Formats: sequence, structure tokens, C-alpha cells
Amino acid sequence: MKAFIVIDDVRTSELLQNLIGVGHGWLGAGSTVIVTTRDKHVLLIGGIDKIHQVKKMNFKNSLQLFRLNSFDKVFPKEGYVQLSKRAIDYAGGNPLALKVLGS
Repeated sequence: MKAFIVIDDVRTSELLQNLIGVGHGWLGAGSTVIVTTRDKHVLLIGGIDKIHQVKKMNFKNSLQLFRLNSFDKVFPKEGYVQLSKRAIDYAGGNPLALKVLGS
């Protein structure tokens, strides 16, 4: 039987091994497991064979996303330009962080 499994925000290789086990023999042919983590090392130690690293948002798109979430428009209120830039630098191109910081 085919399965599609998403395991989000895995922080340790031990947790990954506990969730999917050693080897993938218990999964049916054609199954897919997607694992998200902030630490690529977790995947390497956990025996994940295909890794796709998502690119960070560029500054222009980060600024637009942050401003839309904090000011409900593309341009910030006067006096908030520097604060916006600091938040964007802190988020490091992570869309979720930009949304959280902007809310």
C-alpha cells in the first residue's frame, strides 16, 4: 500500500528514526515521506537519501511580505522603514518568520 507522510519540524535525528524507523521497508512501493527541518544535519544522520533545500526569500520579496502583514499595504507608515529592515534581517528570508514578526 502506498503512503504519503509529512513530518514537520524534526529537530533531532533520534526523533526522525523513531518516527520512520530504520530503513523504509515497512513503507509500500511508491510511498513518499517528506521531512522538514531547520537543521540539514538531522537529515544526513537520519539516512534521508534525497534532500531539497528551499531558497530563502530575497530582500525585495521579504520586504513586501513583511509590510503586507504589518501595515496591510506595501509601503510602511512613516518612521517604520528602518524597523522593517531590521525585522527582515532578523527573519533571514524565512516567510513564516516574516509573517509572525509582521503580525
